[in-house]
This record gives sequence, C-alpha cells and structure tokens, in this order.
Amino acid sequence: MRTIPAAVLAGLRSPAPRPCALIELDYPTGFVRLHSWIGDFTLLDDDGSSLTFNGVGDLGQISGVEQPEELRGVDITASLTGLDPALVATHLAEDYQGRDFRIWLGLVADGEAGLVDDYGLLIAAGEINHAVMVVGATARIDLKLRNHLDDWDRPKISRYSDEEQQRLHPGDTFCSRVAVSATREIVWGRK
Repeated sequence: MRTIPAAVLAGLRSPAPRPCALIELDYPTGFVRLHSWIGDFTLLDDDGSSLTFNGVGDLGQISGVEQPEELRGVDITASLTGLDPALVATHLAEDYQGRDFRIWLGLVADGEAGLVDDYGLLIAAGEINHAVMVVGATARIDLKLRNHLDDWDRPKISRYSDEEQQRLHPGDTFCSRVAVSATREIVWGRK
C-alpha cells in the first residue's frame, strides 16, 4: 500500500488545491510525457526513478476515471491540445495501437515550480485503443484508452505450432516437429 506524503495531504486540505493531470504515452520510439501546467515537472515513479513531464498548458480533457466495484474494464477518453508540432508529427508516424499509457493526478507546489514532493497518484493505466487527429486552428489528438482489465474479456489465442514459436522466439526449434506428430499414427497396446 502506498502512503500519500504529508505535504500532498496538506495541499489537498488547502482552500485552493491546484491539481495537475499527467499522462504518459508509450510510443515505439520512446515515451511522451505531458502535464497540464507550464514548464517541466518531475514525478517519482513507484520504482524510485524520475520521470520528466513537459507542460502543454491546457492539456485538454480527460473523461472521468471510473473505478467500479465489480472487476471490469472501463474506457477512458483523453483529448490532447496545445501540442508541439513535432509531437503531432510523431503521433502521425507511430504505431500507437496497443501501446501502454498511464495517467496520474498530482498537486502543483507553491510558486508553480513543480509537483508537491514530486508525487502523483496513479489513477489509470492500460493501453491505447485508437486515436483520432483533429486538425483545425490548433491540432488536437483524441485518444480512446482502454483499462488493462479489458484484457480479461479478450481471448488470448495461441497455437502450439512452429510458426507461433518462431514469432515469439525466433530461431527456437522446440515446436519444429509438431506438424509431423499431428499426422503420425499412434498405436496403443498390442497389435
């Protein structure tokens, strides 16, 4: 169980807490980390590593993150605006479907120098289902995100074949004789 730092709890109790949304998208060429304020913020991950998030000002919108009592996946929609043109180009060129995402909620420290205690509460994690690019006066990316619990509803189809084994472990010959053994006659008992 994670404990919330005392400084964050004090910030939540203040008359005017300043929340900050942070989102991490895992693209094949690297992570894209954005937050809803200005400047770079550092967040300490669960393993103690520092993650740097770039500020985009008005991040856009993130739908309500529902956590139902029953075990089921919940879709999340996020609309990212105010993006750097290089990030838009990266998004257009990358194969993002099925890649991971994480969303945190943090509090901005006094003086807007960063997050209180570099802490963020992880509120959602899963994979990117699909995205739509909307081009107008400014570029906007609308993301449909899928919680990891949705994986339970999708069958994992795997075959014990040489082709499947080569896809998972190139060069492995463990399943190379499976097709031959499927057509071989097996005699049980005495003949």
